Amino acid sequence: MELQEYKQKRLKLRNAYNKLGELAKELGADDVVCSLQQAVKLLDEDSFKVVVVGEFSRGKSTFTNALLGKRILPAKSDPTTTVINRIHYDEQEKYWVHYRDTEDVKEISEKEFKSITAVELADAEFEGEEVYQQAVKKIGQIAYIEICHPLPLLSDGVEIIDTPGTNDLDQVREEITFQFIPQADAAIMLLSAEQILAKSEILFLKERILENDIKKIFFVVNFKDRLMDEADGERVIEAARNVLAGIVEEARLFLVSSRDALRWRRKESGEALKASLVIPNSLDDTGFTQFEASLADYLSREKGDAKLGKYQSRFQGLAESLLEGNIAPARARIGKSSQQLAQEIERLRPAVERAKQNSHSIFEHLQYALDMAAEDLTQDYRRGLERISRQVVMAVNKYDGPLQPEDVARAIESVAAPLQQQHEQDLQTEVNKRLNHEFSQVREKLMKVFRTENISTGKELVVVNRSSNLPACAMDIHAVNEDDIGMVGGGLLLGGVLLAIHIPFIAIPAALFGGNFFMRQFHEFRRNSFIADVSQQVRNRYDGIIPEQTNGFNRQLKQKFTKMTHSIEDIIENQMNRGITQLERLRDDKIAAEQDEQQERERLTVYEKQIHELMQEVVRINA
Repeated sequence: MELQEYKQKRLKLRNAYNKLGELAKELGADDVVCSLQQAVKLLDEDSFKVVVVGEFSRGKSTFTNALLGKRILPAKSDPTTTVINRIHYDEQEKYWVHYRDTEDVKEISEKEFKSITAVELADAEFEGEEVYQQAVKKIGQIAYIEICHPLPLLSDGVEIIDTPGTNDLDQVREEITFQFIPQADAAIMLLSAEQILAKSEILFLKERILENDIKKIFFVVNFKDRLMDEADGERVIEAARNVLAGIVEEARLFLVSSRDALRWRRKESGEALKASLVIPNSLDDTGFTQFEASLADYLSREKGDAKLGKYQSRFQGLAESLLEGNIAPARARIGKSSQQLAQEIERLRPAVERAKQNSHSIFEHLQYALDMAAEDLTQDYRRGLERISRQVVMAVNKYDGPLQPEDVARAIESVAAPLQQQHEQDLQTEVNKRLNHEFSQVREKLMKVFRTENISTGKELVVVNRSSNLPACAMDIHAVNEDDIGMVGGGLLLGGVLLAIHIPFIAIPAALFGGNFFMRQFHEFRRNSFIADVSQQVRNRYDGIIPEQTNGFNRQLKQKFTKMTHSIEDIIENQMNRGITQLERLRDDKIAAEQDEQQERERLTVYEKQIHELMQEVVRINA
């Protein structure tokens, strides 16, 4: 799979950033240089995230290995509880373990990685439920394993995320699985040619992926090698298409043999294989060629253009910042003597220092207000989960379906999933509503400070669209008119503030009240007794998890609020310093070079022309 078109566009954009960076250096715009450098770094690191999902025994690990062209992930035939693997490019092969409740990261060897064995469901029967749950809990401490590898696909900027089974019995694994899917550029759902779309897979589609973005899904039917002939394969695809027709409009559907594709690629790479292995004549025979071509086209065109569009907008904003924040003020001060500039600097310096102090007090108050808001939002979060808990317990008490644990678990999830999705949407809306309320007050206070100190500079206005995952000097900056959005002094405007939050899904795994070990205890119980016990266990499940989830939500929210506050305060301080830096540079240039006014005008005109040419060049990249 190649992404040549995307790579060429990205290279052109990167070159434009570098050229603009040279101009920014010559103009002495250190803050813009910083923003450009950060943007280039993000552009280089911005990968296509492809998440692989599917139920047990669908061949996800073999499929991922086939996609990579190397046996990286261990493949197991029995249902297991596994860890998430994030696989991305690096010149050296490395393995890192990331833990859930700590920021500690541990490097491990390939041997250690392969020794992290999955917990097999059979252990619950032979060793007992308690032993099984202890083993699951130990694996549950791992958030994911980061795998670095110098493989060609990864070097093209693709990151593969291999997830546990969507019908995994471990709640920790399930909630992380649903965290990655919304963040993915493409989701590959593995199906089996031997069992097209089980009820649980259809439920997963309806309750999970559809809510994120159905357009990003690629349905890959695995085990082509187990079918009788080509006609059999056509019947399988037709059956899958008929089932999906009621769920997905124009599903991307492919029939592949992951086993054969992996064998073919291992042979092509020069790896010695057993003589007994049957190797396909070409990759086309495995179905991978068609699938990968479609995925590459989707990533390169639909997702690639969107990715580059972010950096094109950022480029245009930074270019406008140079035009309005550097060239325009420099041109306006032509004719002033070095002595006049020195006087202006002396007037501005104490005013800026007073503004910094007042701004710092404003942001301290903002931090306090956001901490209080976090407490209120946390209570909303907790009450929402408690409300969901009550409704799920009521649904269990009314349940009249089969008493198999998997059936009960699916019924519970069908009730809980839409409730939790709505809860997350409502809470997300409330978080952003509170943020924008607090920042609108900050905006008014800062406007007053800058008016008082008389350090606003008319046209030197830029807008900052806050993105919570970007460092301070990599904010999106766009030139706007004074009427747009609302000024935050010193040439800064704050647009709508948005913050993405993640609410883990509280799953009720079938193992909680099922499995062969546990079911033996219910054989002689009447139906009502079984339902009563399930209801109590579900209640206990929520009662046990809600406090932990609430604390985690509060911690996450406060961390994001603090990071956002500090980042924007840094931006404003940099903007205030910028005016003085520009004046000092102009003064020094006048003293050192003694340029005449016409030469200075011509110099600025040349810079202006070069910047406009770069802006047009960037616009044409996606044209």
